[in-house]
Amino acid sequence: DLYNFTDLKNNSIGSVSVNEVKIVDDDKAYIATNIGLVVFDIKRREIKSTYRFEKPVRTSVIVGDSLFCGTDAGIYWGLTSNNLLDNSNWNFFLDLIFRNLLYFDGNLWGHYHDNSCWKVECSTKYFFFIKDSINGITTLSDGKLALIQDSVVTLYESENEYAQLCFD
Repeated sequence: DLYNFTDLKNNSIGSVSVNEVKIVDDDKAYIATNIGLVVFDIKRREIKSTYRFEKPVRTSVIVGDSLFCGTDAGIYWGLTSNNLLDNSNWNFFLDLIFRNLLYFDGNLWGHYHDNSCWKVECSTKYFFFIKDSINGITTLSDGKLALIQDSVVTLYESENEYAQLCFD
């Protein structure tokens, strides 16, 4: 089904650019925009929350009871059990700027703004270079992670177990 939803377009703040949409638990959409992160209830077709930042949100990911938001100034995180409408409940995590942020194999994985891929350990905040020249990064329905390059797709079962598909 297709539904027209104009609340974001017709808001009182001004023009809203959508940077990313992630569906969570089949009933919520996390919409990263230039005004913040919008949590949309898909079944009720209504905005549940809008977490406003002073900078655009490019990406987001839920990890257990934590919500991570990638902004133009770095990554912020907050506990979903806290009132995240209150900006004081958000914590600065790292100054890495990701286009896309995913959770895979116990760590955050990000598509960095220079088209490289990095892994970030949540507990230590250490980050590790994975691969250059990435066009895209996504998780698949079978739990694998795919790193997409021009003519190569690397499919990860885990951080240390992967296969490459080459297209010539």
